[in-house]
Amino acid sequence: MNLSFNKLSACGNDFVALDNRDRRLSGGETELIRYLCDRRRGAGADGLLLVEEDPAADFRMRIFNPDGSEARMCGNGARACAFFAAGLGIGGEELRFSTRAGLQRARLESGRQSRLWLSPPEARGLGEPELAADPRLVDELRGAHIAGFLRVGVPHLVVEVETELASYPIETVGPWLRYHAAYAPEGTNVMFVQRLTNQHLHLRAWEKGVEDETWGCGTGAVACCLTLEESAPLQFPVTVRMLGGDLIVSRQDGEISFSGEIHESYRAVASLPAELA
Repeated sequence: MNLSFNKLSACGNDFVALDNRDRRLSGGETELIRYLCDRRRGAGADGLLLVEEDPAADFRMRIFNPDGSEARMCGNGARACAFFAAGLGIGGEELRFSTRAGLQRARLESGRQSRLWLSPPEARGLGEPELAADPRLVDELRGAHIAGFLRVGVPHLVVEVETELASYPIETVGPWLRYHAAYAPEGTNVMFVQRLTNQHLHLRAWEKGVEDETWGCGTGAVACCLTLEESAPLQFPVTVRMLGGDLIVSRQDGEISFSGEIHESYRAVASLPAELA
């Protein structure tokens, strides 16, 4: 079986995007999703995006992690999916689309930029008492501290790093916190952030489902801004620097949005192995 797809990039997060309005895929094709996202066998991606019909919105977005699990939301994935849907002729200047985390709104802007508005955070502080009671916490964090927990579509544990973030060992601390019993069974993304100024942050993200550092995380950038300003004010818009580029987090009239670069890398047809066809 051949499968047509687009490869998209949003500030370093890359995605395989499929037009699934014909319901060709159910979302239960775990091995197929793993294959497409595998960087050695398939196209390679931080996730798979499906555009589907939704009578109450311009479209429905579904997003799957590289391990095959379905995620509730992904900020950069949502920006990429809106860009892809617009290319299919869906929607107008702004697009409204449903996700497992609720209705989202995005707008394509000039200069290969797109903006996504986010719903208010759903929960704060979950798991923090259990985490604080862990006697290993101080030694494991190695010059950092827990700034807070915030669910912005998906769960984010925010760790403020007091040393140079570029050399901080997130490859060991990230998995330890991601699988910590305080967040079982769902687990949590772990955002490692360094405050540079009151308008500039440096962020590195360890994401569950990917089980690795990713080059960008939009909802994580927003979670860091909202968490850090509880201890010291930030001046919006805030520039959040990540491996894949800058994300700009804005707050206006009580609404939170973020914007960043978006582009289509290529279009292709995957010739699937017989066992996946």
